[in-house]
This record gives sequence, C-alpha cells and structure tokens, in this order.
Amino acid sequence: MKLFLRVLGVLAVLLVAVSVAVSFLFDADSFRPLVESRLTTALAREVKLGHLKLSLLSGRVVADGLSVADDPAFGASPFLQAKSIRLRANLRALVFSRRLNVTAVEVNEPAVLLLQDAAGKWNFSSLGAKHSSATAESSAASAESGLDLSAQELKIMDGKLSVGQKPYVVDKVNLEVDDFALASAFPFSLSADIFGGVFQVNGKAGPIATSDLATTPVSATFTAKNVDLAKSPAELGGLVSVEGSVNVDGHTAHLKAHGKGEKLKLVNGGSPAAHPVELDCALDHDIAHDTGILTQGDVRTGKALVRFSGPYRFQSGGHLNVTIAVSGENMPLADLEALMPAVNVVLPAGASVRGGRASVRLAVEGDVEQLATRGTVSAAGVSFAGFDLGSKLSTLERFAGIRTGPNTEIQQFSTGVQSGPSGTSLDNIKAFVTGIGQISGAGTISSRRQLAFKMRANLNSAEVALATLGRGASAGIPFTITGSSSNPVFKADVRGIVSQELGDFAGQGRRLPPAATDLLKGLLGGKKPKK
Repeated sequence: MKLFLRVLGVLAVLLVAVSVAVSFLFDADSFRPLVESRLTTALAREVKLGHLKLSLLSGRVVADGLSVADDPAFGASPFLQAKSIRLRANLRALVFSRRLNVTAVEVNEPAVLLLQDAAGKWNFSSLGAKHSSATAESSAASAESGLDLSAQELKIMDGKLSVGQKPYVVDKVNLEVDDFALASAFPFSLSADIFGGVFQVNGKAGPIATSDLATTPVSATFTAKNVDLAKSPAELGGLVSVEGSVNVDGHTAHLKAHGKGEKLKLVNGGSPAAHPVELDCALDHDIAHDTGILTQGDVRTGKALVRFSGPYRFQSGGHLNVTIAVSGENMPLADLEALMPAVNVVLPAGASVRGGRASVRLAVEGDVEQLATRGTVSAAGVSFAGFDLGSKLSTLERFAGIRTGPNTEIQQFSTGVQSGPSGTSLDNIKAFVTGIGQISGAGTISSRRQLAFKMRANLNSAEVALATLGRGASAGIPFTITGSSSNPVFKADVRGIVSQELGDFAGQGRRLPPAATDLLKGLLGGKKPKK
C-alpha cells in the first residue's frame, strides 16, 4: 500500500511538472489574433479578447476579457463586455497539431446593452448578418489556420442585460445551449432575476436567422415567479407570477400566458388591491414592424371579468401606443370594489359597496404613459353602506321631507366617461336613488381626486312638485358636489330655485298654490302656518 501511494505521489508530481512545462513552452496567446478574426467574421462585429492562457489540467483556454462592438448605427459603446471567456479545447490537437478545436464556450459576467431605433430594429438584429456570405471563406481559412469554433456547449454565467437608454436592467442572466449549430435547431434554457423574481425559459431555437437574429424560430415555455412590481421603474406594486408559451415562426411571435397578482397597485397613487387578480392573455406580434394585436386580455377578480383586446404599436424611443377595447358585463360590484384601490378609485370615507352589478364599455387609446379613455359605465341594484346621501343633502331633506337611512340605495346608474392624465370627466349622469328620486348632471374628478359637479335632483315629494309647478323638463333642485372623493361636500341651491319660481309666477300674473306659498315662505325666511 505504501509503495502504491508513493507511485501515485510521483505521478502527481510528474503531471504538475509536465503541466508547468507545457504552459511555458506552449503560448496559447498566439491564437488570439486568429480567434478575434474568426469571431469578428462570424458575428459581423469587431471582437477583442484579453490575454489567452492555457490551463492544461482543465483543458481550457481562458481569456481575461471579451468585448463585442455594437452596430455602428447605434453608437460606439460596446454591445457586450465580459469579465472572461473560457474555451474548452481538444488538448491533443492543440499541443501536437496546434489546432484550436473548441468544444465548449463559457462567458462569465457579460454585460449586454440592447437598444432599439425609431424603425423598431434592435441592435442585436444584425449580429452574424455577414456570416452566410462569408461561411465558405471562413471555413476554408479556419481549416488552413487551425481554428474550429464548433461548440457542443455554450454557457453565459451571471450576466446583466440592460434594455433601452434609461435603462431597464435584468440581473443574474444565465443561458445554457447544447449542440449549438447555426443551421439546425438546438435546445436551450435561460434564467434571470426580474424585479426580485425568478424568470425561467426552456425550449428550442434555430436555425439562426443571419439576416435578422430577432426572427430566429423559437418554441419555448416560460415561468416567472414572485416578480415584485414595487422594484420596477413605474410606481406599481404587488407580487406577480406568470406561466405561458411563446412561438416565433420567423415573422410573428405568438404568446399565450396565465398570471396571478397579489396586492396589486396598478397606477400612480394607488394602493394594494384587497383580492387576487388573474390574467389570461394571448397576442400576435409582427417582429419586422414591431406591431401586434392583443387577441385576449381577460382580467378576473372574484366573479368579475373585464376583457381587453385590440392593436398596439411600439414607436420611436420604445414608446408603446395602444388602441384597446375594454368591456365588462354584469360584474358583481363587491368584487370590483376590491380592485378599486389598485386603480386609485376612492369611495367616500366609511362607505362600502354591498350588492349590485356593473357594466363597462370603454375605448383606451394613446401612449401607455398618457392614455385617454372614453366610454360608458352603468350599474344597478347598488347599495352604498355607511353613506347617507339624504343627510348630505340636508337642505333638500328639510325642503322635500325626504327620509333616507344610513345606506344609499341606487336602483339604476349610468354615465359617460372621459379620462386622461389630468383627471376624469363624467357627463350625462343619471341615477335613480331610493327615497330621493332621479339625480342627473355632469362634472369632473381631478388627478388629485378633487370634485367639481353640477347636479340636479328631481325629488319624490308632493311639496317639491308644487314648488316647481309648471317647469316641466327643467324641474328639479340644483346642487353641487365639491371636496374630494373621500370627503365629498354636497350643497343644494334651494334659495336660487325658490327665487326663480316666485319670479316666474309673478311675471306671468299667476298665484302659487297655498301649500307651495307656505313652503317657499319658510325657505325664504318666513314660517309655515301651523295646521
């Protein structure tokens, strides 16, 4: 046993000695100009490598740096920079024939910058664009000079992907490719850290489209788990998980996905939604024109379903322009209420929705950062618990003798809606409120939730009917709503309507009925006679 251990020790020393000797006698860096030249030809971009060193024990040639130039149309900054690149080579061919037969490539800590021009072209699209015309020449030169870049394995480790000028950064990018070949499909797996969540893609790609890398056929599935929207550049919030598939046929990318969000905050100033939200979507994207159509966009919360569909287009600077139709029919309001905080819709303090159903038909257009919305909203059978509209209109209560309770019951409601970055306007408002009557009008809600509404109430009261006798369609009591969404202020203009009525009757030489006369005197400062 001791003799065996001694022999092993001697062999180990000899192996180390041979490795050191070969490292001194064999200069791997002599291959650097050749490797740079062949990579430059293959990628159609200038490639620079750091000093090449041979690690005999691992069978790898290591470069202590890698730089790939960008498409000149996008500037002079590098497209890719990496800390190091490792090439696994056939040692026998390398040492005895001085041929660099690469079987695996590993790029460590690369940083890649992706940019898009006004026409929608990406800076990676032209990678390898000249390869097809130079293949024969390159292959012949490679055989003559001893370079074979066919790799069975390709790995990118701990990369960083920056998208756009701002930029949006994706960390911990890892890519593994087996049996890589330009002319055939190859399996791959990709993972990345997106806003604290894990993004994973598995599938096949290829053959490589040398005319435009973005049109390379791809068939893959993907998952994203626990993506934290609070870490995104936009002022959003919530945790999102998604799973789906993508297929690229050379011209069009077809995507289908199912996702779920918890505690979502979807607009600036919003707060987390109380209930989970589920999404099913499908889209077809035209790669050459950077346009597409959302064929399915179903958003569910509880039993409420809102559907989105329509075309979109990416414009210069990466801006996304959409024309989306939004519809929802007979949706339970209690479920929608849970989503209201996420889109910055605020109910009066202490109020909540009990029962009722709503429908929406909207058109959403423009840049996603400056969207304009128009359409209609309607509801029926709505109960606002903890909100007494009658008490808010206390003057009307005294005027008409209406009686309401702690809740406000709305039998029917409808309005036209127009919304933009500066706020929302509602027109042609019509509401039938139990115990009060019909309410109509129009107004605005500013981006800071300030209210400015001019309304009219046609009250269910015999006394009001007497006071507004003869006015026909213009009958009703005007009032305003100001304040904020959380604390609205209602103010009725009873004195104005009374003065108008008295003037109208006096000008026509008519007398008001006794009951109306008594009522109006009381409102103008007199006292109604005791019965």
